[in-house]
This record gives sequence, C-alpha cells and structure tokens, in this order.
Amino acid sequence: MEDIRIIGVTGPRIGVGFTEKNLRFHVWLDRAGNPEDILYKNPPLKIRSNDPGFFTTVKLDATNKTNAPKVESLMQAVRDGDLINRARKAYQEEEAAKRAEERTRAASLYRAALALLVETMTGKKLEPVSAIAGFHDFLTNASDEQIIEVGAAIHGAGV
Repeated sequence: MEDIRIIGVTGPRIGVGFTEKNLRFHVWLDRAGNPEDILYKNPPLKIRSNDPGFFTTVKLDATNKTNAPKVESLMQAVRDGDLINRARKAYQEEEAAKRAEERTRAASLYRAALALLVETMTGKKLEPVSAIAGFHDFLTNASDEQIIEVGAAIHGAGV
C-alpha cells in the first residue's frame, strides 16, 4: 500500500485513496470517518480508456477477507496521519475562501450598480443634490458588507 492520500472531500464525505501494484484504490468515509462497505478499484493513472489494460472502476466488497485488511491498514494510516481532520480543515478553509471571494465579487458588482444609480440620479436630477451627495458619500465609504446589504435590498425591491 503506497501513496495514501485524501482524494476528495464532498461535504461530510471524504475519499481516501492509495495505490497498490500500480492500481489505484479508494474508499469513501462517512460523516463519522468510518469507511463505507465499498472499495473502489481503478486502473493505473496513466492508462487511457482505449489503452490495453484499461478497465472501468470496479466496486469491491470492503468487508471481505481479502479487502478488509487493506481497508484497516488504510484507516490506520489515515488515523496516524490525522488525515481526516486535516482534510476537513482544508475543505472548510477552501469553502471560506470561496465565500469571501463571492462576497467580494458581489460587493464589487453592487458597488458598480449603485455608482451607476448615483450617476443616473445626478444626470436626471431625480433627487436633491444633498441626497445624491449623501448617497455618493455612503457608496464611497461603506464596507463591503454594507454595500451587499443595500445592494441586496435594492435588488430585492426590483430596482
């Protein structure tokens, strides 16, 4: 058993993989970190679908007398390396970064839309100059969270 690693995190599920004799294997762990009853056997990484020796992923019984020791060795390595906690932490950090990026993008879009609104109001003299100046001042000095809140409110109102 070589190259034991996390191959994927999808919400609460974690995929753990390893290689053995040039073949790739993986098992999915449930929310509690326990392996599911299927051990997936995959062809070597460098073999393409039309190459000799290629096969589609095979589902094996992870609890039988041949595979259970492999899965137990895998899980021992996972526990020893604290791979589950490290994978969950990396996943949470990645998700937090995605949310932060989305908020920044939303703030930029709302900020631009609100700037266009100020420009339109100014050009058409739809509001008293003091109101437009106050709105412009808010737009210039507001935090991203404030811009998102106002932008979402305006968007929700159909403006």
